[in-house]
Amino acid sequence: MKNKTVILGYFLIVIFFAIGCSKPIQPTYLGYQNLRLGKVGTKSNVLMSDIKFYNPNKYALNVKEAEMDVYFNDRLLGHTSMSNTVSLPPLDTTLVPFTIAASITDILANTAQIYLNPNVRVKVQGNAKAGRGGIFVNIPINYQGTQRIQFTRTDTTSRNR
Repeated sequence: MKNKTVILGYFLIVIFFAIGCSKPIQPTYLGYQNLRLGKVGTKSNVLMSDIKFYNPNKYALNVKEAEMDVYFNDRLLGHTSMSNTVSLPPLDTTLVPFTIAASITDILANTAQIYLNPNVRVKVQGNAKAGRGGIFVNIPINYQGTQRIQFTRTDTTSRNR
């Protein structure tokens, strides 16, 4: 009887760890907010945006690294990477700030296309390390969809002069 109890105990521990250490479900990309131009220069330019993610897991998911290439209308816009850890709450939507390094030629080519047609095919490809409890796994990032890109004009001049 004691052997059956020990075997059952080991079996339950193995089941517990197998369920608890299962690979996390990939967060769902829901879109972006606040697309803006950060640093502008002749060699390096920075676009900034807040990306919306939904965590379909029943537990908080920590994303500690991410590397992605962003394409607009099948044309490379730029590369983004994240090296700080971001926690995505369980079964909830979170905004994550991202910066995209892009060349001026890529920005100008994409901007001209966007002004002609603001409905843009967005493609994001890359990898992220996500997990919990210090155990992280690589999760591929593959998103394709159409989004409406709108630029807002920011007027910094005073009209009451």
